[in-house]
Amino acid sequence: MKNIIENIRTLRELKGYSQEYLADLIGVTQSAYARFERGATKTDLKTVSLVAKTLNMSIVDIITYPEKYINIKDASKELISSEPEVILQIKLKGDTRNEILKTVFKNCDYDILKCN
Repeated sequence: MKNIIENIRTLRELKGYSQEYLADLIGVTQSAYARFERGATKTDLKTVSLVAKTLNMSIVDIITYPEKYINIKDASKELISSEPEVILQIKLKGDTRNEILKTVFKNCDYDILKCN
């Protein structure tokens, strides 16, 4: 995993922001920001928080970049509360297609699924 400062530099460049522009957005001078990005000054939570807010990201997402942080508790709640999804794709022609549709959909009106 890259360090936080490397992640911030990468994200700033991906957004197309110059050091001067980002420095202005977070309220520091360009030279102070450049020292921060070079690692010449101490990386503090306040500056990282300002940069994260400016980049429209969470601090955790900046730290874990390029991976996306997923809260296990929230993810498991979502999985438990959602219906299972099944996607079936079969390419068949003619009578075989009709027989399969009858088998899968039994008494349902499968005619709407027919394509010419």
